[in-house]
Amino acid sequence: MSNYPTYTVAGINLSDPSGRWELTPETELLHRFPGSRATSWNVPGMPGDQQALYAPAQATTVTLKLRINAVGKYANTFVTGGRAARLKAISDNLDMLNYATALGRQSYNGMVEIRRYLSATDYRKAHARMVSASDIQFDPKNDYATVSMIYSIPSGFWLAPRFDVTRTTIKKANALVRIEVPAGTAPSLESMVCFKPPGTTAMESKSGHRVTVTGGNHGGFYLGTADKSLTLPAGKWTMINTLYWKYGFSTRSDDWGIAKPYKGLIEPTARPMGSALAIVPSTKKDVGYVYIQVPTSGTEVVLRTRKAWY
Repeated sequence: MSNYPTYTVAGINLSDPSGRWELTPETELLHRFPGSRATSWNVPGMPGDQQALYAPAQATTVTLKLRINAVGKYANTFVTGGRAARLKAISDNLDMLNYATALGRQSYNGMVEIRRYLSATDYRKAHARMVSASDIQFDPKNDYATVSMIYSIPSGFWLAPRFDVTRTTIKKANALVRIEVPAGTAPSLESMVCFKPPGTTAMESKSGHRVTVTGGNHGGFYLGTADKSLTLPAGKWTMINTLYWKYGFSTRSDDWGIAKPYKGLIEPTARPMGSALAIVPSTKKDVGYVYIQVPTSGTEVVLRTRKAWY
């Protein structure tokens, strides 16, 4: 790849080095806000509308406008032989693109990964599927045809390719501590939160002194419920997968794939936004905050978070 921004779909470069297809300048190259799913209602006798507190993002789409060239078996070389030969080359290349990007399997096997490259190493990704395409337009000489392919991104977000890891130690018991984590422009809903009590004493998260994790006023979770405590064992990491509301125990702080996770004993602090923890971006660029309270000082904390963008 040499021209940025650019896209790949299912690992296939849409700026084909062999010249069979390429993105046109009209392709959607900048990000955009997909809109909010706001819920409102009117109350008789009151001015205006009442609106629900949460207004999560809607699904979004991205439009990829492609030029399919009449390039044959020789890279970056248009075929000769007249109109019929060129139309066949265009048709063959369009078929090859559809095969390579798994178009036929998307309806049955689910979505494919689409990446928007901002540079050779900086990209954002999303899971998407093609939902429609425009009529194909041919140029007068049949050197190429153009088509717009529209991909749906149900989550509404673009995600960082890797997780960021933030480590800290809580120095004061039962105090709400603010921890700065990397963030994009959209809420981060995919996190792992890990705790390790100090020394050889287990930490009990119980009513009145529960482990608390929030994104400020944007919801979070307690460990343990109001009537049942959760014990965080000494010498081990208690690891919470916030997206799936599950937790487990490990001797390693990077053992993200807990073999036997548990459900229950994770209670929301407010109405959840799908995940147990919503990390909302601050007004400071690339920064979000997580607030944590634990009943034992010296508790080690590891946060594994993924940046998201509209």
